[in-house]
Amino acid sequence: MNINNGKVTYITGSPVIYPSWVLNSNGDLIGVWTADLENTSEIYLYKPNLPKGSLESRECKQKTNCYIPPIKQDNKKPGWVFFKEFEFPKGASIEGFTKKGTMMVTEFMEEDTSGLYEYDLKKNTYELIYRHPRVDITGVATSRDDGPYGIRIDDGKPEYLYLSEPNRLKDLHLQFYNAFPGSKTSITSRSDDYTKAIGVVSADNNPGVYYLLDTERNRISPLGRYWAKTSYDSLAKMEVINFQNRHGDKVQSYLTKAVGKTNAPTIVMPHGGPWARDYWGFDPEVQFLAAEGFNVLQNNIRGSSGYGLKHMKEVYGNFDTVLEDMFDSIEYLDTKGEINKENVCVYGGSYGGYAATQGPMMRPDLFRCAVSEAGLYDINAQYTSGDIRWGRGGKKFLEATFGDGNEAETQSPTNYVNKLITPYMIIHGEKDIRTPYQEAKAFMKKMDKAGIKYEKMIIEKETHGFSREENRIEKMKRISAFFNKYLDT
Repeated sequence: MNINNGKVTYITGSPVIYPSWVLNSNGDLIGVWTADLENTSEIYLYKPNLPKGSLESRECKQKTNCYIPPIKQDNKKPGWVFFKEFEFPKGASIEGFTKKGTMMVTEFMEEDTSGLYEYDLKKNTYELIYRHPRVDITGVATSRDDGPYGIRIDDGKPEYLYLSEPNRLKDLHLQFYNAFPGSKTSITSRSDDYTKAIGVVSADNNPGVYYLLDTERNRISPLGRYWAKTSYDSLAKMEVINFQNRHGDKVQSYLTKAVGKTNAPTIVMPHGGPWARDYWGFDPEVQFLAAEGFNVLQNNIRGSSGYGLKHMKEVYGNFDTVLEDMFDSIEYLDTKGEINKENVCVYGGSYGGYAATQGPMMRPDLFRCAVSEAGLYDINAQYTSGDIRWGRGGKKFLEATFGDGNEAETQSPTNYVNKLITPYMIIHGEKDIRTPYQEAKAFMKKMDKAGIKYEKMIIEKETHGFSREENRIEKMKRISAFFNKYLDT
């Protein structure tokens, strides 16, 4: 649609159902991807918008790294060419085209971590540009005019790697990166002639500051900042912790120490997902708890994404056992003198809520108290409630990741209510469709029947996590009071 005159022009129809359209930085259609009922994802390329001469030959001029996209006989849509399919949980992301017409793709191939590959669609060849041995690629930065120019990886703190080809946006980002070493940097906009750019810089103790870069004057000037009423000088630093669990697996964690306090109590804060991860950087809940006098420990336990497929798949059908990593992190930091394992509570949301419930059932000796927000209490219930089952391939996803039947029964907190002897608080929104409130309600009913006392905060019009500011403020006040009630502060 032309936004100036409202004219709509038909381009093409999708070769697949439930498409996700892939556009280049100019807004041109270059591909489409979808997932089937078995959770295998497919990518098709739209040939009219590919560099001239792409995919015309069905032969390779060299034997090594040869790639010829197979022909899909059932593809009836003109202009579309099948590119690749990826078996769950693998996936891929088309990052854009270089000025020489090659296509950049982030994918796994047969490796454990994702890498950046360069496809020459004219020669039918590909080449690995970069792969980190431990972590996946976080993102690829690209320029509308000059194509992809850089890679971000997060092995602890963010690192930026730049492609060698000339790129004007890369030159601008390099100036921000060199001016603010050790920070997260990104460009949000720039002038047509590339002489000026606006970028945002953030860090663990910096919520984010916008700057104007003027290359002609060789000057970077602040424009505005997030959380303007907050004193950045009072914010806590986040340390990167690497340790080995009892099985010898490497686990990366982040420890934020309480502000102005030694020998502080510790809050373990498992992330949601579990196929997600924590990153180094500013986190308002972490900073709130640190300001309230608590250390905060965040673990990327097995099951977390971003550390390769093996690390992530450890949680599939194994939601409870991977919590050993959370226990091991407490023991490890206690032996190092960083925290006191006798003075620890746990707080998390979604899968983190599961961890904050199941964890104390497994190791009540490690936790003085526990807070679960929007937690998962009955794994089997996900097959009849919750929004995951509605998605295309949703049932297959549940079977592959959650497990079902007896396997799910053994991992579900609802079946171990009598083991919950740790002081406990449950938080939930009645409109939650990811971990529906009816599951939390059934869990509370079991606790009531077992005579287990607990605190609760149930908000009628909230969903999976609280969105209204007043509810978030009240939640954090109540959580802080709960921690102070059971921890030695």
